[in-house]
Amino acid sequence: MNNLPTTLTTSVLSTFLGDNGLVGVDLFRREILVLQCVVAGTSFRSIHKVDSELLPNTRLILQREVENKYDELAIKVLLNDYLVGYIPRENNEVISRLMDAGKNFHAVVAKLEWQGTWAKLAVSVYLND
Repeated sequence: MNNLPTTLTTSVLSTFLGDNGLVGVDLFRREILVLQCVVAGTSFRSIHKVDSELLPNTRLILQREVENKYDELAIKVLLNDYLVGYIPRENNEVISRLMDAGKNFHAVVAKLEWQGTWAKLAVSVYLND
């Protein structure tokens, strides 16, 4: 027997329910940490243009770049539409193959540290499961 008051149960459920059942809520969605790394290629970008937006916990987009002539497993790291850099080649094989199989990933800024003119951008990469 449920020991919770009916009003509490209804109240809790009503936060997730719309007129026609569940609306846009995935109760079982998880973000699984799969990698922590420093983004490659930031020295070839004008990161100073967006560095004020690369604050800790900022969510970044990861996108495959199969046409990359240097690395067929390349994964772009984007702040909105701005190319910040790439997941390092030594860390991208498993993630890129999973992305090719339909899995979704994102990165989160851990820390941005300027070392001279180089932007050392540390990120955490998550599998959206």
